[in-house]
Amino acid sequence: MKRHLSLFMILVLICMLPIVFPKISRAQEEKSSFGTTPEGSAAYEMLIGIERELLDKSVSYGDSLPEHVDMSRAVKVYVIENWKSKDPLKKALNSNQYYYRIPIIETDGFIYATVVIKDGKITGTSTALTSDTSKNLASYLFASNPAEYAGISEIPTEEILVFSVPEIKTDFFYYEVNGEKYVVPFSSRPDFLGFENGKTVSFSLFSDAVQKLVADADVLDPFDNTGGGGPRTKQALTAVFISSAILILAVAVLLIIRSKKRKKA
Repeated sequence: MKRHLSLFMILVLICMLPIVFPKISRAQEEKSSFGTTPEGSAAYEMLIGIERELLDKSVSYGDSLPEHVDMSRAVKVYVIENWKSKDPLKKALNSNQYYYRIPIIETDGFIYATVVIKDGKITGTSTALTSDTSKNLASYLFASNPAEYAGISEIPTEEILVFSVPEIKTDFFYYEVNGEKYVVPFSSRPDFLGFENGKTVSFSLFSDAVQKLVADADVLDPFDNTGGGGPRTKQALTAVFISSAILILAVAVLLIIRSKKRKKA
């Protein structure tokens, strides 16, 4: 009996190893959405429900909008909330919040949508237009084969993950080969990042560059503001707080003055 129990416990531990020690390089099916969002899937049906909303938000970018948005091309993007935290990629993978980036139409630039998901529900949407059609933050969304567009067509799509660093308006593909980690960045400001968009770079070099850029950044919540591709800064929120405090104080003073006038009367 004891022997059978010991064997059972060993089998349980073996089965739990992938859970206890998850590997980023092994993108499980439910974790990886690189390439397409299959028609009929729960994600596809959820996104179809906001098609008109996304088109309405894109009207200001021009009149040549499509009648429909191809939600099957939506890409799931894991959002790194704080690059300065320990193991930010794994935290992003395990987070209950992420983006869907969706191509709408290519004109003089790329019109695309960002949809924020939390606990499986849509909590925010925005659309944006890039300044041109060169390789940039959104260009990979419009490629018929994103892996080929990034020069990594030899990498199995299930092994490619897409992350975003909103602080520096940069998305990147992540993959591993023989234990070595690599990324392919797509940034709004590649000149700041120091790497060419759409070109593979080692994760260590990329990480060092990002670390320097975000060193002085005050990031609060990358899900608060999807329109500009980045979060609100602490300075911006401080300004809002001060303005609100001044308004409240002014109202309080006005009420006190009115109260004193009524007593005199």
